[in-house]
Amino acid sequence: MSEAPVSAILVSYHSGPVLWRALEALATQSGLREILLVDNGNPADVGAELDRLAAAGKIRLIRNEWNLGFAAACNRAAAVAQGEFLLFLNPDAILSAGGVAGMLGAMTDKSHPWIAGARLVGADGIERRGGRRGELTPCRALGEALGFGSFNRHRLKLPPGPVTLPTVSGACLLIPAADFRALGGFDEGYFLHVEDIDLCRRLRERGGGVWFLPQIAVEHEGGSSDAPALAVERHKLASFRHYFRRYYGGRPDAAIVMALIAARHALRAPFLRRADRDRARGPA
Repeated sequence: MSEAPVSAILVSYHSGPVLWRALEALATQSGLREILLVDNGNPADVGAELDRLAAAGKIRLIRNEWNLGFAAACNRAAAVAQGEFLLFLNPDAILSAGGVAGMLGAMTDKSHPWIAGARLVGADGIERRGGRRGELTPCRALGEALGFGSFNRHRLKLPPGPVTLPTVSGACLLIPAADFRALGGFDEGYFLHVEDIDLCRRLRERGGGVWFLPQIAVEHEGGSSDAPALAVERHKLASFRHYFRRYYGGRPDAAIVMALIAARHALRAPFLRRADRDRARGPA
């Protein structure tokens, strides 16, 4: 293993000012070979600052002519990454000091293929949902929607050390580059959301291990992007449809879950549309 074997990959689309904090936290990490940032479409001032960072050699900038979606943008960066390991990090995720080295150290003796994820926390240090999860099934999805599901496990007692789980979050996900490429990367049928759940599932189906590393904390509040909320919700709905069709086909329970998700989207759409209009108008 080289001294700096990790390529960090971030995808930015109207990410908000927390992006700069994420990049600052990465810049202090040992074990990091390079930072690849995919600009999927940002305001002019953000684009100018990214150009400045790239010219200073602080990031490798990949600029797309339009928003390719998260999965496709990650795959594009992974194709040119030089590191032995790939660290996918959300642009609103602040990796704790020593996080990269800690993840590498925890995975030194693990059998391939593997994925490693971190503990997601808020600014208050309290664990947030999404970092450790079960397998997404129609039954678990229904349970989550009704408030008694077992998919998200952040309320369970924190394990004392690394443990295998069905799913970890793509907000901070480390994987050997060879394992990622052997899986074919992220499924680009997911424009936004669920691609991490799918990747973990495919790796487990190949006999790999998905590891949750409780000692590695990542501050991830979410909601920092100023992308239209209604569009984000539509992409999320499409991603769930893609996942359940892929793995559960025409099963009646999957059809019921998708109908409920679609109904929830329809009920929320007017409020999201209004929120987007209010944000576009700015402060009164």
